[in-house]
Amino acid sequence: MKYFIYENQRGNATYYHEWYKGHFDGVSFWKSDSLLISEDIHGMLGLEEIFSMVIPNYDPLGEIEVSENQWIMIMKKASETGGQLYECLKEADNWVTETFKEHNVFTMIGM
Repeated sequence: MKYFIYENQRGNATYYHEWYKGHFDGVSFWKSDSLLISEDIHGMLGLEEIFSMVIPNYDPLGEIEVSENQWIMIMKKASETGGQLYECLKEADNWVTETFKEHNVFTMIGM
C-alpha cells in the first residue's frame, strides 16, 4: 500500500493514526487488524479537513467513531476533491467495507 500500513509494518514508531475495527475498547492499541496512517501523510493530504466536514466532533487527537453513512459522505467529498486525497481514502475503502460487514463503526484513534 502507498498510504496506509498494517500494525506488523509499524516497528516502534508511534506517530500513526490508528483505524480500529468497531468501537474502541479504551485499552487495546496497535491491533493486528488495524489500519495505520502516518501523521505526516495525514497532515499533508488534509485528512483532518475532509473528516471535519462530515464528522462535526472530529478530533485528530481523540477517538472518533465513523459510521457507514459518514464514510460514504467522506468518500463522496474525496471523489469531488480528487488527487492524492481520494487515492489515499480509496486505498482504505476495502478495509472499511470489510469492517462494516462485522461492525457498525470503525474508530479513528488520534495521536
